[in-house]
Amino acid sequence: MRPRERLARLAKDARFLGRATTGKWAYRVLADLKTVPRDRNPLRATHAGLGLGFRILGMKSGFDALQVDRVARAYRQAGQDAPSAAPTEKGGFSATGTSRVVILDYGGTLVPEATAVGAVASYAIASGTKKTPRPSDEVLGVLAALARDPRNVVFVVSGRERVHLLDGLAGPGLADLGLAAEHGFFVRWPRALRDVGPGTAVMHAALARRGGAGTASPGAHDRPPP
Repeated sequence: MRPRERLARLAKDARFLGRATTGKWAYRVLADLKTVPRDRNPLRATHAGLGLGFRILGMKSGFDALQVDRVARAYRQAGQDAPSAAPTEKGGFSATGTSRVVILDYGGTLVPEATAVGAVASYAIASGTKKTPRPSDEVLGVLAALARDPRNVVFVVSGRERVHLLDGLAGPGLADLGLAAEHGFFVRWPRALRDVGPGTAVMHAALARRGGAGTASPGAHDRPPP
């Protein structure tokens, strides 16, 4: 660079620095911040998943992620505080104390979200030409263990069609599970609440309100496996 051009550039920079003082710079920054509109979105962003399954989720303000240790501690404490409700000969509860209610989502919780199926696949599953995606053996074992505890009432809820839950959650020890599919249009009560106990009154109230639509009576799907 020629000396004359270098001096001209230095003089230009010096004039700019003389005009753009620290005070003026701070004033412009504050003025720009003042013009930014306030975010009216009440959602708060949080992350979930790892690797290719990583995604950003929008949660309402004040939402806290579920802490596994807190859930496990509360579950154990409820089991210690609640007397054991022994099943009766008719399959109900002898009302000797309070019970734990465990409600689990199906798609995206018990089975990966990647197993979601469309209308064509749902028809193939309903017609028997395609198998329903099932939870892993480990998950099914945990569900069976939860259902075996007489102090637990376990429900699996989903917006999917009933065939997904009836086939995906079929196996040893899983007949005691309560199922609610199709956004509540199909309900199968847990075995302990099907014939006697508090489930009877609730079922009659639901039947009276909905005209009996979508309520499954104990049948082939409700019988325990041999």
